[in-house]
Amino acid sequence: MSFLKNLFGENGSGATVLERDEADGIKICSEFVEMILRKMDEICDVEVTYDSDANVYSAVIIGGDAGRIIGRKGETLDAIRYLTTVALNRSQVDKPGVRVELDIEGYVQKRREGIVFMVKAAVAKMEKTGRNVELDTMSSYDRRIAHEAAGELGVKSISVGNGSARRVLICKE
Repeated sequence: MSFLKNLFGENGSGATVLERDEADGIKICSEFVEMILRKMDEICDVEVTYDSDANVYSAVIIGGDAGRIIGRKGETLDAIRYLTTVALNRSQVDKPGVRVELDIEGYVQKRREGIVFMVKAAVAKMEKTGRNVELDTMSSYDRRIAHEAAGELGVKSISVGNGSARRVLICKE
């Protein structure tokens, strides 16, 4: 766990943040996710790739109890992704704004397809009724997918609400 001392500083305050290259980022991402999963009593492998153009680390969890790792409505998986993103951003001062995509058994891709389907249905409803359509509450990660899908369909979308009640509103121009 020496990488955690380097990541968060000798005294745990974050005072010593080291610059990392791509291989270090992949190692940190992999080891950090594996450490969290071990704390959950899940022994899994994690395969990580890095897309330098998008500044995104993509991690795939192999093995373990997928249902337990995903959690209710993907909340546990989203929390692991968030913590890993924070750890990587603290460690990589030379690559600000790094993102992490985390998946197990294709869950995220299925969820993405479901969100895109919801956005398409909302756009069709908006065009039919002429009124704005509000989607269900979503995590920030899911709202980002919804906004991207709306943009690809050429419609405007905004986030409305506060805290955990934030949702996407599909708007007519």
